[in-house]
Amino acid sequence: MPATLGQANRLLLFTDALVLSPQCSSAECKDAAVKFATFYTDARVYETVMLSRDGDQGAKPRYLLPATPAAFERTDVQADPIYNQLQGYVGGADAYPNEGVPAVKQSGVLRGLVAKALGIKRDD
Repeated sequence: MPATLGQANRLLLFTDALVLSPQCSSAECKDAAVKFATFYTDARVYETVMLSRDGDQGAKPRYLLPATPAAFERTDVQADPIYNQLQGYVGGADAYPNEGVPAVKQSGVLRGLVAKALGIKRDD
């Protein structure tokens, strides 16, 4: 069950991210990394994975939440009723904050908000 945080009725989503390792410092490595990221984040690749086209014929969709809204724009993804519903949730969600996280994590504020939203009593 999705949980909301704060006063608004909006979901909070966590997503994966592609990052460049400091060890990838050569032009060749950086070029390869950019090519991989471009391929991997292409909506056609998401569509293939989401609809299990990389599996056996007749495989059921995986029902993953793609990290790019463009994946929901693919015709066959739009035709799937469950992905249509998931798109509505994702479209109204807030991204997890990407700055100030260490301070918030250390303070325990986020943990308290999550516990409260989920109805969990904390002793600390």
